[in-house]
Amino acid sequence: MNRLQWKEWYRQERLSKKEIWKPVVGYEGLYEVSNLGRVKSLAKQS
Repeated sequence: MNRLQWKEWYRQERLSKKEIWKPVVGYEGLYEVSNLGRVKSLAKQS
């Protein structure tokens, strides 16, 4: 599987599953991790 095929497969996998986000232990309010392995930074509040 080449890179382009992998990217398409990964995109289809993400679309076929409901992504569930949970807070990262010890970093609640800063980061969340999904059941698909993605990590996101939450908006900073001033």
